[in-house]
Amino acid sequence: MVKKNNAPKSGVYRDFGDEITHALSLYERKKKECPKGVGLVKQMVSGKHYLLLRFTDPATQKRVQKKCGEDFTEEGIISAIAKAEKVADALKAITPNEFWSWYN
Repeated sequence: MVKKNNAPKSGVYRDFGDEITHALSLYERKKKECPKGVGLVKQMVSGKHYLLLRFTDPATQKRVQKKCGEDFTEEGIISAIAKAEKVADALKAITPNEFWSWYN
């Protein structure tokens, strides 16, 4: 559920219009579909939204957040979920040394 202070068309989102409202709604539903061990995170920097993947670095065992290269749109959210599934599969199948070369 969207936090009250960050609800669509209020607070930091008041100037973004209907497109952001639909994207936020989709984001809240779809982030629950991420595979175990990989999460979807949204970040706003200087008025621009970014999607990040959060997972455990196989080499250091620390949680990291990395850009997934998708815009914060409905299509970008769906594509980011697909990338999250690929990362989850790679984390299981690839050695820690090979993972980052695969990810990049």
